[in-house]
Amino acid sequence: MANIVVTHFSGLLVNGKYRTSVFYEGFINSLLENGNNVLHVITSNYLLRPWNGSNTTISPEIGQLVLEEIINFNPDLVISFNNSSIEGIEDAVDCPIALWEADTFQFFNDKDYVKRNADRYHFLAFASDAIEVYKRELGISDNRVRRVPAATGVKSTKEEKRYNISFIGNTFSASPTVFKYLAQHPSVRDLDTSVFSDAQVSQYCETLKTLSGLDGHAILFRKSGQDRLSICHRLFEHGLHLFGPDDWYRLGMLGDDILDAYDPRVVYSLHHNQLIYNRSKVSLNINHAQASTGFAWRVIDILASDSALLTTPSSDLKALCGDKVSLQVFNSVAEADDLAGKLLKDNSLREDVIAQQNELVEMNFRWKHRFPIISEFTGVELNAGPEKGTYKEVLVEPTANVVSQAVQEIYRGITAVHKAGRIVNTKRGLQARGEVSIGARHRFLIFILQVYAALRAFLRRIRVVSRTVNFCKSAVHFIWPNLVVLVRNARMKSTENSAKEYE
Repeated sequence: MANIVVTHFSGLLVNGKYRTSVFYEGFINSLLENGNNVLHVITSNYLLRPWNGSNTTISPEIGQLVLEEIINFNPDLVISFNNSSIEGIEDAVDCPIALWEADTFQFFNDKDYVKRNADRYHFLAFASDAIEVYKRELGISDNRVRRVPAATGVKSTKEEKRYNISFIGNTFSASPTVFKYLAQHPSVRDLDTSVFSDAQVSQYCETLKTLSGLDGHAILFRKSGQDRLSICHRLFEHGLHLFGPDDWYRLGMLGDDILDAYDPRVVYSLHHNQLIYNRSKVSLNINHAQASTGFAWRVIDILASDSALLTTPSSDLKALCGDKVSLQVFNSVAEADDLAGKLLKDNSLREDVIAQQNELVEMNFRWKHRFPIISEFTGVELNAGPEKGTYKEVLVEPTANVVSQAVQEIYRGITAVHKAGRIVNTKRGLQARGEVSIGARHRFLIFILQVYAALRAFLRRIRVVSRTVNFCKSAVHFIWPNLVVLVRNARMKSTENSAKEYE
């Protein structure tokens, strides 16, 4: 029975809590079912920039608390998606650390640190082209990276068919400032980047960011949103239903079809996704432009359900399926329209496709098929046995001790400020008393007393300043992380989806 730490970013904020998406939930459930204990870290709770950012925590104390949880768990393996993890974990544990590309390497946290310390990690790749990216970016050899294709925890069940076609996903729509920049710079808009390598894409995006001040990836990958929208528009006439974040409402200006098709209920869990796919005759996948050979995780979820997959092309998917499944692949909006019509009209065709899909998943797309690859690569056995493992999610907050210390520092600081006023008055009083009591005949003594009083006041002020500086440092140490948390929570609240969950 192995102890596995799983860390990942989440953008799914529901009712004040970051949630785990269907992919991670299925992966973790399979680890548990195969006899492993899992400690789960959703890094969005602790990092300021948990995606394509840094593993620096919102405060040193928070980072230490999370690391203590990990150390006490005594892990045999850490699996970190996109290297969204906790700073210092590399030194805190002596077990293997596997970095797995949830997106691509260019969206990892702390990429420079990973490059400098590549020998500390094992690298896992979903897509075939990701292996070459790792080798090129990190200078690692073949024995430091393994390809582990996606798998799923979704199961096929017979449900009442409520939707002709369903799509669960984002709009990937760029902001108006991106399109304004493209309108002003048609040479950027017309450039064919499909022939670029990942390294060239990264350099190009950096150049765009320098020139425009905008996110280079948003400019480069804008067509993902445009393609997604054009395909969905064509499929509305076939009864397409949309699920995902409420960004879809922003596209309502393009027509009421989107408003009618979009279901605002919250969808994130394995249960939600499984229900929607099993209630759909056809389920749609539209890959993002960054997936040059790979495919979205939803593809395997759909293959495992009681719904026919309708998808954009992927060389990896074609290679994995071979001739075992009659994949319904479209290369244009017109082809998507044609295939959707055929699948909806021909029940026999649709049922045959679904049966082929389900058989393939049970043969090759469950996590039990992937664990031997990871075990052989890392030396940690993941198919441990029939006894189910234990699960814990890391949830830590600042301790009362730290609050108490900060309050004491604040009190001492206020006292020091009060003393500063008394010191000034004392000095003035001393000078006044000296002049009165000693008189003009002893001006030299008066001068000595004045110097003494000034020096004494100066030294006291130095101590007060030092005390005040220490107070300010302590106050900043306490207040800053909490202010960051408050700002983060306010930002989270503004983007939180408080709609009813799908059922």
